[in-house]
Amino acid sequence: MSPVERLEVLLDKVAELTGQRNAIDGQIVEIVAEIDHDGLWGATGARSVPSLVAWMTGVSPRNAETVVAIAQRIEEFPRCAKGMREGRFSLDQVGVIAENAADGSDAHYAEMAAYSTVNQLRSAIKLVCPYHHRAHHRGVITITGPAQHLVVTDQQGRPLKAGSLARLPTTPPPAVKPCAGPTGERADWWWYQPFQPLPPPTPN
Repeated sequence: MSPVERLEVLLDKVAELTGQRNAIDGQIVEIVAEIDHDGLWGATGARSVPSLVAWMTGVSPRNAETVVAIAQRIEEFPRCAKGMREGRFSLDQVGVIAENAADGSDAHYAEMAAYSTVNQLRSAIKLVCPYHHRAHHRGVITITGPAQHLVVTDQQGRPLKAGSLARLPTTPPPAVKPCAGPTGERADWWWYQPFQPLPPPTPN
């Protein structure tokens, strides 16, 4: 067997094991969701659900937090959770989505997770705020392209540029009186005495 063929066999085995691992993680998430939802974790003496997960599974506290984040939003992200159970999405992929994505974005991220790395998912979630995600799903704007090069267009297909809409003024500022404040007085702080700590008590 040539090195290339051997590598192909080994990578195929890794892919199979990874799918099994993802499916097992998906089952663990469902169990944790039930434990958390029904408040069963309190009977264990653990300080929190992540502490219980870290103790039960032997994972790091950070990985336990990821499991719990997915478990707590499993009903909001059913497609992503299903992808884990089927072995298609990793715990880290769905964790990034559960910890950062807006409500109502399950279908979008389930599709995106099929071809995105964890870092690409993280970038996409940071680049598009929840407001624009909802606008995208309502058809107000269209978001296309990979996470690093998103293109946003309006309903007429015009590209929307990043950055502020502010521009240099073309008219003089309005002629208005200075604002006197809510009580009609100007602030005058000359009387203010800054706090002076008391001297330490003398020993008896």
